[in-house]
Amino acid sequence: MEARLVESVAQLNADYTPGSAVSAGEVVSWGNNVAIATRDIAANTPGSVALPSGTAIYDITKAASAGVTFALGALVFWDETNNTATATVTHKGAGICVKAAVDADATVRILHTPIRVVDTT
Repeated sequence: MEARLVESVAQLNADYTPGSAVSAGEVVSWGNNVAIATRDIAANTPGSVALPSGTAIYDITKAASAGVTFALGALVFWDETNNTATATVTHKGAGICVKAAVDADATVRILHTPIRVVDTT
Protein backbone atom coordinates (compact mmCIF):
# COMPACT_ATOMS: atom_id res chain seq x y z
CA MET A 1 0.00 0.00 0.00
CA GLU A 2 1.45 3.34 -1.06
CA ALA A 3 -0.98 5.48 0.94
CA ARG A 4 -2.94 4.94 4.16
CA LEU A 5 -5.75 7.27 5.20
CA VAL A 6 -5.07 8.75 8.66
CA GLU A 7 -7.90 11.27 8.99
CA SER A 8 -10.55 12.80 6.77
CA VAL A 9 -13.09 15.56 7.31
CA ALA A 10 -14.98 15.06 4.05
CA GLN A 11 -13.07 13.22 1.38
CA LEU A 12 -13.73 14.39 -2.18
CA ASN A 13 -13.92 11.44 -4.59
CA ALA A 14 -14.08 11.18 -8.37
CA ASP A 15 -14.85 8.44 -10.87
CA TYR A 16 -11.73 6.74 -12.23
CA THR A 17 -11.32 3.93 -14.76
CA PRO A 18 -7.74 2.56 -14.79
CA GLY A 19 -6.13 0.87 -17.79
CA SER A 20 -4.66 -1.74 -15.43
CA ALA A 21 -5.76 -3.00 -12.03
CA VAL A 22 -5.28 -0.60 -9.10
CA SER A 23 -5.12 -1.63 -5.43
CA ALA A 24 -6.71 0.27 -2.55
CA GLY A 25 -4.22 2.85 -1.31
CA GLU A 26 -2.38 3.03 -4.62
CA VAL A 27 -1.33 6.50 -5.74
CA VAL A 28 -2.45 7.35 -9.29
CA SER A 29 -1.77 10.26 -11.61
CA TRP A 30 -4.40 13.03 -11.63
CA GLY A 31 -3.32 15.87 -13.91
CA ASN A 32 -0.34 17.63 -12.26
CA ASN A 33 -1.19 16.04 -8.91
CA VAL A 34 -2.05 12.58 -7.62
CA ALA A 35 -5.22 10.88 -6.42
CA ILE A 36 -5.46 7.84 -4.13
CA ALA A 37 -7.53 4.72 -4.84
CA THR A 38 -10.11 4.25 -2.09
CA ARG A 39 -10.62 0.55 -2.92
CA ASP A 40 -9.38 -2.06 -5.39
CA ILE A 41 -10.35 -1.28 -9.00
CA ALA A 42 -10.15 -3.89 -11.76
CA ALA A 43 -8.65 -2.91 -15.11
CA ASN A 44 -11.03 -1.01 -17.39
CA THR A 45 -13.69 -0.96 -14.66
CA PRO A 46 -15.12 2.26 -13.17
CA GLY A 47 -14.04 2.93 -9.60
CA SER A 48 -13.34 5.82 -7.25
CA VAL A 49 -10.28 7.78 -6.18
CA ALA A 50 -9.75 10.40 -3.48
CA LEU A 51 -8.90 13.76 -5.01
CA PRO A 52 -6.34 16.20 -3.61
CA SER A 53 -8.88 18.43 -1.85
CA GLY A 54 -7.15 19.45 1.39
CA THR A 55 -9.64 17.49 3.51
CA ALA A 56 -7.71 14.24 4.13
CA ILE A 57 -4.41 13.29 5.75
CA TYR A 58 -2.45 10.30 4.46
CA ASP A 59 0.77 8.51 5.26
CA ILE A 60 2.46 7.91 1.90
CA THR A 61 5.47 5.78 1.08
CA LYS A 62 8.91 7.38 1.01
CA ALA A 63 12.34 5.86 0.60
CA ALA A 64 13.76 4.99 4.03
CA SER A 65 17.48 5.48 4.67
CA ALA A 66 17.97 7.06 1.25
CA GLY A 67 18.56 10.64 2.39
CA VAL A 68 14.90 11.67 1.92
CA THR A 69 13.57 13.97 4.68
CA PHE A 70 10.66 16.38 4.96
CA ALA A 71 10.23 19.32 7.31
CA LEU A 72 6.83 20.35 8.62
CA GLY A 73 5.12 22.42 5.90
CA ALA A 74 7.33 21.16 3.06
CA LEU A 75 5.79 20.46 -0.33
CA VAL A 76 5.67 16.73 -1.08
CA PHE A 77 5.65 15.32 -4.60
CA TRP A 78 5.12 11.79 -5.95
CA ASP A 79 7.79 10.01 -8.01
CA GLU A 80 5.72 7.81 -10.34
CA THR A 81 8.77 5.83 -11.46
CA ASN A 82 9.85 4.74 -7.97
CA ASN A 83 6.39 5.03 -6.32
CA THR A 84 7.70 7.11 -3.43
CA ALA A 85 7.38 10.62 -2.01
CA THR A 86 10.03 13.09 -3.09
CA ALA A 87 10.89 16.76 -2.68
CA THR A 88 11.67 17.10 -6.41
CA VAL A 89 9.27 19.64 -7.91
CA THR A 90 9.34 18.09 -11.39
CA HIS A 91 7.13 15.24 -10.11
CA LYS A 92 3.35 15.21 -9.47
CA GLY A 93 2.08 17.14 -6.44
CA ALA A 94 0.99 15.00 -3.47
CA GLY A 95 0.45 17.49 -0.66
CA ILE A 96 1.98 19.33 2.27
CA CYS A 97 3.97 17.63 5.03
CA VAL A 98 2.06 17.78 8.33
CA LYS A 99 4.52 15.70 10.39
CA ALA A 100 8.26 15.91 9.84
CA ALA A 101 9.82 12.77 8.36
CA VAL A 102 13.43 11.80 9.04
CA ASP A 103 15.64 9.68 6.81
CA ALA A 104 14.80 6.40 8.59
CA ASP A 105 11.01 6.87 8.18
CA ALA A 106 9.28 4.71 5.55
CA THR A 107 6.36 7.16 5.20
CA VAL A 108 5.63 10.88 5.29
CA ARG A 109 2.33 12.28 6.60
CA ILE A 110 0.70 14.74 4.19
CA LEU A 111 -2.35 16.91 3.85
CA HIS A 112 -3.53 15.65 0.44
CA THR A 113 -4.00 18.95 -1.34
CA PRO A 114 -3.36 20.27 -4.86
CA ILE A 115 0.09 21.70 -5.44
CA ARG A 116 0.98 24.09 -8.20
CA VAL A 117 4.57 25.26 -8.55
CA VAL A 118 5.07 28.47 -10.47
CA ASP A 119 8.48 29.19 -11.96
CA THR A 120 9.25 32.87 -11.37
CA THR A 121 12.71 32.88 -12.91
